[in-house]
Amino acid sequence: MMYRTARGRAFDFSGWHEGDSPLDHFNAGRWLECAHGACFMLGRIGHECIRAASVEDDGLLHELIHLALGIDICMHHAIDDLRRELILMMNEFEEMMGRARAVEGDRL
Repeated sequence: MMYRTARGRAFDFSGWHEGDSPLDHFNAGRWLECAHGACFMLGRIGHECIRAASVEDDGLLHELIHLALGIDICMHHAIDDLRRELILMMNEFEEMMGRARAVEGDRL
């Protein structure tokens, strides 16, 4: 599926390659790669509240950066809480991508 960034650059996203989803990276402890995928999803998800909550002091992206830097995560979170947040974000992203693919298919 083709999409454009806010700067107008066009990219194609056909889905995550095997072993390369943000959840795969999370489960393997590859925190920066997971954060990279989460940033991509947040750029595509239209819900401003999801984007804002992800970068707050106890948000998913913020905590992934803590993990990548070897800093303890927020005392309000356990690693399983972050995994659940990531899964919810991925579900929202997949729903959004499904709607976009349906619209793209209607144009063909």
